[in-house]
Amino acid sequence: MKPKCKICGCPDRPWLAPREVAAVLGCTPHTIRNMLDDGRLDGIYLGTERRVSHASVHARLAAGERTANPVRPVLRHAGPHW
Repeated sequence: MKPKCKICGCPDRPWLAPREVAAVLGCTPHTIRNMLDDGRLDGIYLGTERRVSHASVHARLAAGERTANPVRPVLRHAGPHW
């Protein structure tokens, strides 16, 4: 069995795949790639694949963020649909 990080539960490695980070933050790998693009997460390319800094995942969790995109209420029109 591979060792797991005691803070976030990810595999205990310095660089993680977007799908691994997505599972921890409760979003999709696409959202993680967007977070890498806009600087909300630190990352690198290993060849053609992207990797996320394990330390940046811990920083997001320490800031109290469990999900990458908090769920917002959907406003619906209460009247009849025409």
